[in-house]
Amino acid sequence: MKHVGEAFFEIQRNYIHLKSEMLEYAEQNLWREKDEVRCVNAFINDFDKDFESLAKSRGYEPDAQHARPMSQ
Repeated sequence: MKHVGEAFFEIQRNYIHLKSEMLEYAEQNLWREKDEVRCVNAFINDFDKDFESLAKSRGYEPDAQHARPMSQ
C-alpha cells in the first residue's frame, strides 16, 4: 500500500466537530515515511484558526516553504 503523506482539509459548518477525527484518520492512513519517521503534511485553511490550534497541539508546525495556494 502506498501512502501519499498529504491531507487536504475542507470542512462544512455542520461537520466541524469531526476535525480531530479527520486529522487522526489522515495520520493513520495517509502517512509517508521521511527519515524513518511517519509524517503527514496537513493542508488546513488559513482562516480555520481552531483547526490550526488542534494541529499544533498534536505537534504540527506551519511550513511556509512548502505551502501551496489552492486558489487565487
